[in-house]
Amino acid sequence: MGKEAIFQEKYDREKFSLFLKDFLINYKQEPEEIDLKEGFDKIKKLTFLGYDSRLDNLPVYEIFHQSEKDPRVTLTRESFKVMRKLGHKNSLCIFLNKDSDNYRFSLIQIDFDINKGKIETLYSNPRRFSFYLGKNAKIHTPTTYLIKKGRVKDFQNLKERFSIEVVNKEFYNEISKLFTKLVGGERIIGRNKIEEKGCLTLPEANNKLLRQEFGVRLIGRLIFCWFLVKKEIIDKELFDVDIIGNKSYYHRVIEPLFFMVLNTKEDERKLKDSFLNERLISLLDKIPFLNGGLFEPHKDDFYEQGFQSLSKYETSLKIENEWFKELFELFETYNFTVDENSTVDIELSIDPEMLGRIFENLLAEINPETSQPARKSTGSYYTPRLIVDYMVNESLKYYLINEAGIEEKKIDDLLKFENEEIVNDLNDDEKEKIIDALEKVKILDPACGSGAFPIGMLQKITLILQKIDPNSEKWLEKQLNQIKDAGIRKITKEFLVKQNPDYIRKKGILKNSIYGVDIQPIAVEISKLRCFLTLIVDQKFVENIKIEPLPNLEFKFVCANTLIGLTKVFDIQAHEIQNLIIKLKEKVSTYFYSHSVEKEKTIKEIEEIQKELFETMLIWKETRSKEYTSQLYLSNWNPFSGESSKWFEPEFMFGLNDNFDIVIGNPPYIQLQKKADKEKKIADLYKDQDYETFDREGDIYCLFYEKGINLLKKNGFLCYITSNKWMRAGYGKKLREFFIKHSPLQLIDLGPGVFENATVDTNILLIMKENVSRIRSASNTKAVTLQKEDKEDISKALKEKGVNLTKLSGDAWFIGSNEEQKLKEKIEKIGKPLKDWDVKIYYGIKTGLNDAFIIDTEKRNEILANCQDEAERERTEAIIKPILRGRDIKRYYYEWAGLWVIGTFPSLKLDIDDYPAIKKYFLDNFDIRQLEQSGLKYNHLGFNARKKTGNQWFETQDQIAYYQEFEKEKVVYIEIMTDNPEEGYDFPCYSYDENKCIVLNTAYILIGERIKYLLGLLNSKFGKFYIKQNVTQLQKRQFRMLAQYIREIFIPPITPTNEPIVNQIEALVDKILAAKKQNPHADTSEWEKEIDKLVYRLYDLTEEEVKIIEERK
Repeated sequence: MGKEAIFQEKYDREKFSLFLKDFLINYKQEPEEIDLKEGFDKIKKLTFLGYDSRLDNLPVYEIFHQSEKDPRVTLTRESFKVMRKLGHKNSLCIFLNKDSDNYRFSLIQIDFDINKGKIETLYSNPRRFSFYLGKNAKIHTPTTYLIKKGRVKDFQNLKERFSIEVVNKEFYNEISKLFTKLVGGERIIGRNKIEEKGCLTLPEANNKLLRQEFGVRLIGRLIFCWFLVKKEIIDKELFDVDIIGNKSYYHRVIEPLFFMVLNTKEDERKLKDSFLNERLISLLDKIPFLNGGLFEPHKDDFYEQGFQSLSKYETSLKIENEWFKELFELFETYNFTVDENSTVDIELSIDPEMLGRIFENLLAEINPETSQPARKSTGSYYTPRLIVDYMVNESLKYYLINEAGIEEKKIDDLLKFENEEIVNDLNDDEKEKIIDALEKVKILDPACGSGAFPIGMLQKITLILQKIDPNSEKWLEKQLNQIKDAGIRKITKEFLVKQNPDYIRKKGILKNSIYGVDIQPIAVEISKLRCFLTLIVDQKFVENIKIEPLPNLEFKFVCANTLIGLTKVFDIQAHEIQNLIIKLKEKVSTYFYSHSVEKEKTIKEIEEIQKELFETMLIWKETRSKEYTSQLYLSNWNPFSGESSKWFEPEFMFGLNDNFDIVIGNPPYIQLQKKADKEKKIADLYKDQDYETFDREGDIYCLFYEKGINLLKKNGFLCYITSNKWMRAGYGKKLREFFIKHSPLQLIDLGPGVFENATVDTNILLIMKENVSRIRSASNTKAVTLQKEDKEDISKALKEKGVNLTKLSGDAWFIGSNEEQKLKEKIEKIGKPLKDWDVKIYYGIKTGLNDAFIIDTEKRNEILANCQDEAERERTEAIIKPILRGRDIKRYYYEWAGLWVIGTFPSLKLDIDDYPAIKKYFLDNFDIRQLEQSGLKYNHLGFNARKKTGNQWFETQDQIAYYQEFEKEKVVYIEIMTDNPEEGYDFPCYSYDENKCIVLNTAYILIGERIKYLLGLLNSKFGKFYIKQNVTQLQKRQFRMLAQYIREIFIPPITPTNEPIVNQIEALVDKILAAKKQNPHADTSEWEKEIDKLVYRLYDLTEEEVKIIEERK
């Protein structure tokens, strides 16, 4: 072992200083004791070690605190206070204590608040990033980022060395490889493609989906168990695969651990009567019963006990022992921490939140209908923690302001991690109101995925309660008051008073407030798993007192289609039905805490009530309107099956009497035009559900917005992150009209880059449910478009850069200053949308196999030379057309690459036998199976057929009924334009063609009257400004010029008054085109500036309005 040995030793100042000299740029050691005076509870001693003059005098400190058991949250807060007191924005700190041979090496950052040029004593946006080091620490991560990457280059590079994102990605890549090794299939990691046969065999061997779900469930349970090892609940020896020799580790250790121990009460276990040896029995019998359903055998776990409790599927369910060894070796490589990271305090370790990240991505492997990655088909994306935190904060803030009646600043401060002083500003009455509000709040995530938002809410409410009820006395009293049975209340109190206050808080919050729905069963299981984990890590293990079993969450997280509802059963006023519903709700409440025998009894009672409900409803079916027959679904619903319900009814499924106070989440993004199955499109599933916002051309998230608002109480709050296309797209008109009936409070346009692998622009919308039937002047709708640098502190960006939106309507929504909004109104008043002009926009062609259909001039000439006579040559030459790719199109000109397309468009209805030379070219150079349009896969031949259509093998993929339009004078433009002149990209990038060129599907054509006028305007500075407001932004300064957006550009119609200006623009365009024809790189900037001025005159813009356009990036 080399330099990294220091990371596995007890801290030694001199040795660590040598490391710092190698790690930093110019570290100078000047140790000095710092007098802290008073005000710190946990930090007992502070030593200044030195600084780096090349990193803005970055200081390095030793912080000596009282005990290894000091709460990490408190210690982190105190370290921020120390740095504030010393005036350091950035520092490196070593955290030590006398109880432990381990320590933390942290990068601490805070921003000082500035008010009118003066730095205040307050600070904001604090961050602490830490490596866990010392004896028995896992040093793979610190060795990689602190030693192997060499000396730090600058402060940005230092921040990257402490990046949790890099660690998370690395760990996930390794887990995903092992997932693929288990279930089989392909995976691309970076540039490498991995193909695995799979080492898992199930009784239903050919069911790919079953294998994938089994794999996700197994890995989830094993990671959960590894956290229990960190909590010393499970002995690590159980994860020595060689403990059972060459027998099946899964059947001989994992199945007993999951199903015979963690899922079975201690006095009901039959370990001694089983096949287990004495050593295994002694290791397993010490493990407590957990309950909660996490380790209940799923029907697809194929677990059924036979002789001596050995699985009946031992020979048909197989997993290679070697796979478990590799998995546990991976776990051993990384440091696992049971303390869940926050956005403020981040340990570079695998924490419980990583479970969500792993499984949100692994859910991408599972889609029951199309077998495509679910991330793509279900539109799900993992929401970054900073975004979750912001949305949780804002939703709770508005709820508490509204419900508790406390001023906004106090609530803002209460929600901040760093602000402890707020407790002194709240009186007892205000604290009581906040606790009351938090006890009764009802929160729903209608597409909960892996549980990021429910867990985010759980953590934030816990943080608030830590501040206003530090010992959890008031919260405990309220939880106990909910228990009607005096005996149970007494037993519960005796247990809870000895418990960690956070455990008391979290259990109450989970029971009272948190709800989730997802259509994917495995997602619901993972959400429950995360809740279990956050509870178990905070439970205190008191001597002679057993671990309290986990609660049951079947009525907290349900598997259902959120968007399909039923007529409310509560509308039926039948006395018998109402009584049954009340009984059912009582049993649902009891079930949360039940386990073992009581749990089985409660399940039977619930099923009996459902049966009675079913029979009663059959009677009502005979005597009442048919509208009530849908209620029969309710009595058939089985919450314990794990299967997805086709409908969602919160009052019945959750046992609630009212709607929700907060609906929050990241609903899926899927176009309704996509196929749901072989026969139906997704739109067909929801067309009869009475959605105001339904549009067949729209997206499913629009329906989630409407459903979410409908699920709210009056004055409740919805906060979603979704695609932002609804703001401008035609299909978003109904949704925009729906929103203005209520009260939009915040609109944050996040743009690209929030989701690592998503190419969608996103927004956060916070809206209050209230009835407003008018066009909103909306002075209370605060909005901002974030830049990349703003994403670390969205609140600050909204405060400093936000604008108030005015006159929101069903028309496109635009985020800009008051001046920019007025300019937009003026543009739209003077102009006419391009969709109302006599112009047409067409998409470029798709061949389905460019290698065959796109040829160079040499190949074209060869085909023509092979024609048998002049007639064939003329026919052949007529359908081989010059073609432009997107990359060929420049501003005002194009660089034709000498390429041609064989234009055998289906709409021409050609007979290939009339074109022998083309037929010969195809068949000589390509396998006909590659050309056919059957959708068949020929993996063994190294190619696939083109997608399935009704077209013939020699025809292009698309019909191209508009092929004659390519013959006309036209504007051609690339679909995705890049605004980056430093790298040689033109923006805007519209060109002119009169040479009858075809364009590929990476480009569009625009035809009509006065094309050169349109070309000049679109390529002007005004065009650049206005186009950016209307189109979709992608990654890396790219903009997508979809036809639906270009048609919404308002261009002044030609009138006798402005025609002289239009004529001047066209004349200047002619000069530019002539110059570019002679020399594509000719400098035409002066003529372009003249066009800019003429366009400004067309819109009658003032100097101030011109300034807005020219100063916009």
